[in-house]
Amino acid sequence: MEDPYVPVEACAGAVLPGVSLGIHQCSAGSSTLGGLVQLQFANDSQWHTFALTCFHAVWPPANHRDVKRLNEIPDALRALQHWEFRPLDPRDPRSFSHVARRILRVDHPSLRDLNNTIDRRCAMAASMRTPQFLEYEDEINKGDDGWLPESAKAKYEAILRRIKATEDACSPFIAMRESGNHFLGYVYAGSGLNSIRSTMRSNTDSKKETGQISTDWALVAINPSRLQPQQHGDCVSGNMPFPYGNNIQFSGAFEQPITEPFGLELQKSGRSSQITFGTYSELKCVMFTQVRGDDGQIVIVPTWEHQIASNRKGDFAEKGDSGSWVFNLQGELVGMLKAGDEAYGTGTMTPMVDIFDDIQSLTGATKVRIAPEPVP
Repeated sequence: MEDPYVPVEACAGAVLPGVSLGIHQCSAGSSTLGGLVQLQFANDSQWHTFALTCFHAVWPPANHRDVKRLNEIPDALRALQHWEFRPLDPRDPRSFSHVARRILRVDHPSLRDLNNTIDRRCAMAASMRTPQFLEYEDEINKGDDGWLPESAKAKYEAILRRIKATEDACSPFIAMRESGNHFLGYVYAGSGLNSIRSTMRSNTDSKKETGQISTDWALVAINPSRLQPQQHGDCVSGNMPFPYGNNIQFSGAFEQPITEPFGLELQKSGRSSQITFGTYSELKCVMFTQVRGDDGQIVIVPTWEHQIASNRKGDFAEKGDSGSWVFNLQGELVGMLKAGDEAYGTGTMTPMVDIFDDIQSLTGATKVRIAPEPVP
């Protein structure tokens, strides 16, 4: 698929759920910023705001690393190896949280998408400078020595206005790139690349089963300058999924646990396929996750996955949509998209209740919530 344009709204610096993110100073592909959550800790009444996405979206794969730069940062390579099978625990010095500030840095929008938007707009302006346009321009530049009929002058001026409008439309993207304002922040905490946890789930016969799921989440500590356009007291606005020309509602958390959601109609707003719709699948989806055992050996563990079947209008997810938040049709948040399988037209998600439980367990937060809308 073709890389998408960055919406111009991103150039204002606001955090836009459903718009791309990328790993800072890394050539890996783009993913999606899901939305904003807040954590509260013991003896601290303040709510702390983070962006939530998948951990695999912020962990640089080996073939996309700047090894020379990483070798100059103490413990950088050891930290990346640790996070492959262990979580990033902000309370544990052995988890290399001090290194994460330097090497798990995140852009929003991604530099790849920002460059693509600039290049395509510049190419559009350049394509208007046809040989005929350049001939007209040459005659006009001759001043009194040149000559053009009035119809040619009018055509030249109309094209020139379109070129200027296209270049002006590109200016905010160039300014964002040159100022470095696309940098969002660093990863504060995360599940690690290959992690599992136990959970309860109902089967199609409504019987409870205990099983293991893979966990894949990361909390990004946001640069304060990026939150200012959205901050209101202890609340943060802007958790509305980016609409991409359609109206997708957001009405808070899905109040009931996902125990019997078979047939539930779902939607998401993501970087690549934008607004899509699907249905929670009744098929039990089992995948295999590599984990490191207590003896240090890598073992393969079967894990449950919550699967979403695409509808007839297209795939529910494409490459680059990981991290998108998944909602029901009433706009209630259900989970976060982990991956899409374009060959089968399916996506897999983690229920938000499991993610929030894991966040509390790892960070020690007493409460986790979706960042609310501002108080009127």
